[in-house]
Amino acid sequence: MTEIPAAFHDLLGAKKAFANLATVMPDGSPQVTPVWFDQTNGRIRVNTAKGRVKARNMAEGSRVALSILDPDNPYRYLQIRGRVARVTEDGAVNHIDSLAKKYLGKDIYPWHNAKDTRVIYEIAEGRAEGDRGAAEEAFRRMGEVAGDAIAQAITLLDGLVVIGGGIAGAHRQFLPALVAEMNGTYLAPNGERFRRLIPRAFNLEDPMQLEEFLKGETRKLSIPGSARTVQFDGLPRTGVGISRLGTSEATAIGAYAFALRRLDERQYETSRD
Repeated sequence: MTEIPAAFHDLLGAKKAFANLATVMPDGSPQVTPVWFDQTNGRIRVNTAKGRVKARNMAEGSRVALSILDPDNPYRYLQIRGRVARVTEDGAVNHIDSLAKKYLGKDIYPWHNAKDTRVIYEIAEGRAEGDRGAAEEAFRRMGEVAGDAIAQAITLLDGLVVIGGGIAGAHRQFLPALVAEMNGTYLAPNGERFRRLIPRAFNLEDPMQLEEFLKGETRKLSIPGSARTVQFDGLPRTGVGISRLGTSEATAIGAYAFALRRLDERQYETSRD
């Protein structure tokens, strides 16, 4: 971690300063929690129970940030940005007891729970030289390969494409190339080009494309033999977006919907009896 100016050392030890710990959710949105912390060997250490939201967001290598406020002057603060350098359960119970001594003046953490598994997260500044252009090109190529695979699959389906998992957090880097590949063309033997997909693919994470996707190409059609008209949307299209739900929440919603359907079916069968 970069050397912290001596003028701010009091925030890391002498004062009971809280840190606002920012982590990144699977969908790329921020998550912030006030936490106890200490410093050892140039690293900031925080402690939490396994399974909590911030714990799930802090695998080794994950990006995090801390804002440490002076309890005597909230306009004075220290900001640290880095990565989770180490995750360990070793000594985590003793560590939370030491934090309780610092913040509460108690020798033992008063909210110990036998069901909790305490974990220490060590945070160090994460800096590494890199080639931005090479990284962007790697994401672009990945988008092309994924777009080709999805275009092959979508010819058999009629629906939207939803990308989930950790890769969804990098959608800005690969989604444009993915959608462009889906909207690509083939070269026929006679030299003519034709679209690989009949429907047009839209990037639903792009506000302008989303607006166009929702608008469509609606027009009125007259019904033969009557004075009536109907609205017709003549734009064949599909959309590609990212999941806003974590795996656990999505599974829970699916299970809930399935249970409701089964209850409806059982009620119908009972009414027939």
